[in-house]
Amino acid sequence: MLDLYAGTGVMAIEAISRGARHADLVEVDSRRTSEIRENLRGMALEGQTKVFTGRVMRLIASLPGGYDLVFADPPYELWEWDGLMNSLNRPGIVNSGGLVVAEHSQAADLPLRYDSLVRVDDRRYGDTSITIYQANSNG
Repeated sequence: MLDLYAGTGVMAIEAISRGARHADLVEVDSRRTSEIRENLRGMALEGQTKVFTGRVMRLIASLPGGYDLVFADPPYELWEWDGLMNSLNRPGIVNSGGLVVAEHSQAADLPLRYDSLVRVDDRRYGDTSITIYQANSNG
């Protein structure tokens, strides 16, 4: 599981509590990553997680990959969806059949497809939209 723009890390923690074996978290704010690490230590989850501090777009190419689930919830004022989704198309980052869950402003109209990532669902909740893509090995 990959939690991009991790914030408090709650998505990764929830994924592990529901059976994920490992979670990588990326957060730009070093105070938040310190808090995430402290919380993970308190829950004895540091062996199942790795926390990266830095900008998602700078770190994504160096992440190990092999993710079945990617959760991305950038601040609504960031409009880097095309770059982010194209980066997630790097071979090996999202496993075939894996899901990318994008939480974004309703104003951000994400396309039906980003190369091998194909939209399979979308939901709207007020100003928030959730768009789910599935990785297709056939491109």
